[in-house]
Amino acid sequence: MKQIYFMCMILFIPFYLFANSQDKKRVLFIDSYNKEFLWSKGIERGIKTVKNNSSLLIDLKIIHMDTKRNPSELFKKRAAIKAKEVIESFKPDVVIACDDNAAKYLIVPYYNNSTLPFVFCGINGSAKEYKFSRNNVTGIIEVEFIEGLVNTIKKYAKGNNLAYLGSNNVSDKKEFLAHTEFEKNIEARFVSNVEEWKKKYLYFQKNADILILSSFTPYTFKKEVRNELASFVKKNTLIPSVAGLSLVSGFTLLTFAKKPEEQGEWAMKTAIRILKGEKTKDIAYVKNKKAEIYINAALMKELNIHFPFELLENANIVH
Repeated sequence: MKQIYFMCMILFIPFYLFANSQDKKRVLFIDSYNKEFLWSKGIERGIKTVKNNSSLLIDLKIIHMDTKRNPSELFKKRAAIKAKEVIESFKPDVVIACDDNAAKYLIVPYYNNSTLPFVFCGINGSAKEYKFSRNNVTGIIEVEFIEGLVNTIKKYAKGNNLAYLGSNNVSDKKEFLAHTEFEKNIEARFVSNVEEWKKKYLYFQKNADILILSSFTPYTFKKEVRNELASFVKKNTLIPSVAGLSLVSGFTLLTFAKKPEEQGEWAMKTAIRILKGEKTKDIAYVKNKKAEIYINAALMKELNIHFPFELLENANIVH
């Protein structure tokens, strides 16, 4: 009897493993940046939260192109080729691609209008320039809440002249162009190191009324750089500043921070919809809607600004 039972188990196990592997769906998450980047971490958290709560069996693989810390064209192209090799070996059912570099260097040259479905997230401002095929691409656009920020801060500024200070990279330049949709006359400077940033910051203190700050990555990945800029700004701030990412709230007066988890959650929910049979062309592009407020108490004191209780009550106070 034991021999019969043992033989049945031997026969059954391969069929079980085969059925289990057939039921499991493969999703590949390709991040343009690095796993230590707070934004990437948040998106990954959102993806994993939805995956873990799904009734589907999902094999999730994650790779990082690391193109924020390595911005050369050659590195980006090689990172895209490596990602393509992972796609060919892993054979995902759906790919989630995060941020502009994955779009520009991977989706557009190799997979636009292919049979492999892609869900993008974290693309700044607009995806129009990529001319994605709706046959296999959908996604969530990353937008900043700068219009609301500027309207909130204007009453505390001496005038209406806006300025933008960002990194010399694709994401910040696209972000700036998105800002010009609501305000045409914004003076911008794009810098490539911390000392340049400081010089342009000082310039805008005398030549603008409101300063919009980008996340200034990859430099702000380092805590010591964020601390250095916080100390510098506290000593030299003369005008109110606003931003759209919590990473820079330590040296920005008012931040309406995008929530990276929102991007990740939407992307994975959409990937699951595709795994269940929906077509990318039937899933419209969306924009993020959630924000978290940060107010820098030290800068508020330096500028002698008094925000209303309602705003303070709903904000994270940075000391």
